[in-house]
Amino acid sequence: MSLHRLNQYNQHNVRCAAVGSMVLSSTMLRVVSTATATQEGAAELPRVGQRFRLKRTTIATVMQDGKRIAVQIPADATIIAIDPVPECKSDDRSQQVNVQWQGKDLMMFVIDIQERGERIQTAAEK
Repeated sequence: MSLHRLNQYNQHNVRCAAVGSMVLSSTMLRVVSTATATQEGAAELPRVGQRFRLKRTTIATVMQDGKRIAVQIPADATIIAIDPVPECKSDDRSQQVNVQWQGKDLMMFVIDIQERGERIQTAAEK
């Protein structure tokens, strides 16, 4: 995560903030330690591979022949987020993540997943 993106993340997410010690040199940015915090206490960073059930029909996009094509994902469909989906909503309504649905690689807006999806917890998380 770039320093600019980290600052943007912290500014727009009052309830969730990435906290870390960083070492910045002229050639690299290195995160020394990372943790997250919420008003209720410590929480984990969002993980890759989260599963969501969509409560409403939602649009995703796929690249086909160099063009972005809209795909309608029906209500009750299960998607797998390849990129992390934060629990806290961001003011950045244009942020997209890679997802999989029925074996297809698609892109969806984070806000659509957060507002229209409900996370499915695995047995290990319960």
